[in-house]
Amino acid sequence: MARATWATKAQLLARLRPHALPGIPGTAPTELLPDVCKFLRGLTPPELRLVLAAYAGHPPDSPALHLVATSQHAAVAKKAPTRLPDVIVQLLVGGSRLGSASQLIDAADTIAKYASCDCQAGTEFWTVFAERAARLSASNTLDAQQLSGILAACAGWEKRCGGARDGRRSGGAWGHMLRSVGGRLADPQLLDTLSLQDVVAVARHAAHCEEPQLRLAASIGFRVGHEADVVPRTDAQGHMEKALTPEDLIDLIGAAGKLGGRLHMMTRSLADRLEPQAMFLPDASLVRLCSHLGSLEMFPQHLMQAMEEILPGRVPTLSPKDLLRLLRTAGRLRWRVPAVLGPLVESLRSEVTNNASFDGSVLASVVYELYRLDLWDEAITQAACERLGSIEIRSLTWKATSNILLALTYFSFPTPDLYRQLLQELLRAKDLAPEAIFQLKTVEMAIRVGHCPVSFKDLGQIASKWLFGIRGASTVPEAAGESEFAKDISSVAQSICWTHQSEVEVGPYVLDFAAVTGPDHEEGRAPPGWDDQKPGRSLVRCCVALEADGPSR
Repeated sequence: MARATWATKAQLLARLRPHALPGIPGTAPTELLPDVCKFLRGLTPPELRLVLAAYAGHPPDSPALHLVATSQHAAVAKKAPTRLPDVIVQLLVGGSRLGSASQLIDAADTIAKYASCDCQAGTEFWTVFAERAARLSASNTLDAQQLSGILAACAGWEKRCGGARDGRRSGGAWGHMLRSVGGRLADPQLLDTLSLQDVVAVARHAAHCEEPQLRLAASIGFRVGHEADVVPRTDAQGHMEKALTPEDLIDLIGAAGKLGGRLHMMTRSLADRLEPQAMFLPDASLVRLCSHLGSLEMFPQHLMQAMEEILPGRVPTLSPKDLLRLLRTAGRLRWRVPAVLGPLVESLRSEVTNNASFDGSVLASVVYELYRLDLWDEAITQAACERLGSIEIRSLTWKATSNILLALTYFSFPTPDLYRQLLQELLRAKDLAPEAIFQLKTVEMAIRVGHCPVSFKDLGQIASKWLFGIRGASTVPEAAGESEFAKDISSVAQSICWTHQSEVEVGPYVLDFAAVTGPDHEEGRAPPGWDDQKPGRSLVRCCVALEADGPSR
């Protein structure tokens, strides 16, 4: 009798196996569920993972996946949860089924790929997983493949469900575990045991987890850079190690920023290796590369020159989502290339006026990027204001609200009602970030000097008093950071005998100033009226302002 039972279970698993392909949620027949429930308690962890993968493609709320408390499987369904996937997760992580490191990592990989995002047992599992994985990592008992598997599982869950955020809220166990695992993988003796493709996967997964890993990023950069100068290695089976593909290089550039540092040398090296292949990249990869460079706020000269030649012909074929990503990149880099921005704005205008595929919040971000690029487009701005006036403005974040308010002020766009609504939303914010206060100070000054076509009377008494109070609010001034380009300007100023001081705070701004000296002025001496005790005021009184804006055009 026992032999017949196992044969029946083997036949059941054989029917489910074609629906449990790696990484693809299956839709196994629901008529097999009675047989699945009959053997559920006796399945081994690998068999449980197979069943979970086979049914993961069904909708989580599918009635067919809810267990019914019949005599056939009453022991399984007598207590919540009653959904088959949730029961499998409970069985997979319960008891002694996570006794070894391999079992723990295999369970994490399966839950990350196939468990429902609202499965309580799955969410609770990640807290336990973070604590145990951190202990295993600290004990130096995990090899490089196991450490890489931990990052892959965490990245998969974060990408699917944002599950990592639950772990971050639970006492910081999630972040501690990721730093511990990343620190171990940063050891060259461990990282060198992985193939080059596996190293790229580590970078990609660590970036998805969004935990700063500067040491790991530096080790990956060293390994990738070293591999470019040596003969390709062979693995344990004698196969030649595959070279990095353009997609790998793009992923590494993106990881360099998300892991906590720009790593200029690594990024420039990767950009130089990618530049000859840029023209062969598909549209989505080109936009992804631009997006990564925008996040890094880097401008690799040779690669960007190649992009300036490639993008004008590609822009008309981009999807609306990619058009937005490219515009954000241009805004962050202040990348003012007419050959690219012309067709880009034209395509966006066509989407706005013909397809109406963008809602008000998206159009608000478009207007803000146009402001950062100093580009005026009446059709896009008008559409943004109309749709913002017709949607729930309260859905905007404080950052989006202050951004669009600043952009409309800069463009002097006449829409008093929208100004008032935006300010009323900011009034409800309990604590505004320094960036918002900085922007509101600029808005208040523009209204006060008459640059904006809106008066304080148009805004109402409460909003006007609040905005006037912002004028004297104490906040951190604009972040100072002298670039190499700014240093070059400073050197030129010194070479022509200009007395100057860099990064001078003037109200909410930080500017580079250079003193204008007369023809009879002696080299090395300050101009007339200069007060060393008050360099800021002296510069305002007798100097002109120079703003170094890097690669802007």
